Amino acid sequence: MYITDLSETFPQPALWLDISGRLISGGERGLLGLAFPPGYSNSKGDFFYVSYTNPSPLRSVISRFAVGANGLGNPDSEEILLEFSQPLNNHNGGKIVFGPNGYLYISSGYGGGGEPEIFTWKKNVHVRVAKLLKKIITLLVGT
Repeated sequence: MYITDLSETFPQPALWLDISGRLISGGERGLLGLAFPPGYSNSKGDFFYVSYTNPSPLRSVISRFAVGANGLGNPDSEEILLEFSQPLNNHNGGKIVFGPNGYLYISSGYGGGGEPEIFTWKKNVHVRVAKLLKKIITLLVGT
């Protein structure tokens, strides 16, 4: 992730958080969501939340990171809050947003593929995963 100071005449993006080694990108995978809680100020110790696709095994990851003393996102501060497997490479959701009640809302997607594949997989091994897919998941997180 990069940050840009738009008050500059010729703004140059600066690296703010690099977690590229933890995710897979391309198609409908990668860094899928970023959310800042109410009251976020980009100060040391502030938390922010990220949704991304991890490749092995293919799964959605919802994590909390902290801002470091230098004002940048600290990749070593990752706290994984939720992980769930994704059966296919598309339609994995990933949007995350804070609601007015302070809860973090997560779009899980529906697992990809066409309907015949989804019905087949829901009836077999991935029943627990299927309960998280096609849902909006709500987490109460300490900001």
